[in-house]
Amino acid sequence: MDLLSRVIKKILSQNPALKQGVNDARIIESWAPAVGETIAKHAQAVQVKNKTLIVEVDHPIWKQELLANKALALQKLNAKISEIFEDTSGKIWIEDLFLGSLNQTKQKAKSAPKWSK
Repeated sequence: MDLLSRVIKKILSQNPALKQGVNDARIIESWAPAVGETIAKHAQAVQVKNKTLIVEVDHPIWKQELLANKALALQKLNAKISEIFEDTSGKIWIEDLFLGSLNQTKQKAKSAPKWSK
């Protein structure tokens, strides 16, 4: 396992874009443990962009709840990310949340034109 770990670290050090992608995936995975199971059922982290976590929410009530508690969510999220990365510097990994609607995304897909032969 130690050899595999060293090989992975070397590959990531030689490929900054790959390392960033892996780090972004780890940040996305930290969302559910940070905010808890109930919120994670209704708000799913989907992407990291410029220190902003993009979260899709399934109902406007949950969007409002997250907006009202954004500071606390960010605090918990950054603490969980620091724990995952074993970083004790107090670094701010995510500065903001962008909250979108899953329903709007699904409705747009349903209303998209259907191409036929």
